[in-house]
Amino acid sequence: MTDWRRDNSWRQGCVLTKEAADKIGLIEAQPGSTIFVVVSHDCDIAQLPESEPYIEVVSVNPIDSPDGNCTHAKNPRKLHLPFSIIREQVWVEIIASNKIQLPKAALANLKPNPDFSITWEHLSILQRWLATRYRRAAFPDAFESRLRDTGIKDRLTKILAPLGEHIHAVFFDVDNGEAVVREAPEDTYALAIYLLFNTNVDPLVAEEEVAKASAKITGLFQSKCFVKGEWKFIELVCCDPISDEALTFRQSVLLKKWNLDHYSLRDTSQPEPTE
Repeated sequence: MTDWRRDNSWRQGCVLTKEAADKIGLIEAQPGSTIFVVVSHDCDIAQLPESEPYIEVVSVNPIDSPDGNCTHAKNPRKLHLPFSIIREQVWVEIIASNKIQLPKAALANLKPNPDFSITWEHLSILQRWLATRYRRAAFPDAFESRLRDTGIKDRLTKILAPLGEHIHAVFFDVDNGEAVVREAPEDTYALAIYLLFNTNVDPLVAEEEVAKASAKITGLFQSKCFVKGEWKFIELVCCDPISDEALTFRQSVLLKKWNLDHYSLRDTSQPEPTE
């Protein structure tokens, strides 16, 4: 029986020392990675091995600068997040598929690396990102195809990327949440977009930058889908900035978050939309 204490020093967000990672065999399992972060929930870590035998860790790699499309859990497969290493902020990249399960016995006599720390705010982002992997919206195939084949999806990603820390999330309301199959170009999907901006650092700048992005997105849809005085493929009803302090709980439940690495339920190739 593993001597695992409920009051051990391991918590979600703790980092293994390089020596510990090497001893356990993590570096050999993922060559090129030397930093491994615990991502199991604190309650699961505290449980005895009989009920929760494993701790999940994920490798991270330092990066020079973050990609705005990978901050704030916008991409379910990749996260860019800051850690503090001896009081110096360092950005790292985390890939969801790089998670590894370790038996608790492997960590029972080890301590976390004291040089690494993560703020509560950024730990919360890590938690949301981990949850997004298993809880994210899927939009109708035809809607996703129209978004992709009109070129809107790629342009939308480029418009949003520079916003970085200014934007928390992008929410889509497609046909008021109804699952409708549409075929003819004139049979349009009605789309409302809400850009959730960050008020934590510089709310006035964030609101201004997101408002500019909103105008660009509106122009994008008009150029791609508003043809000869009528909408085709997707009708943009609105694209509105919304403060993270103003989003209601009801809206957060009803609206679907559009991830910047988003795929529909069936990612099949569709023909280019034609008028």
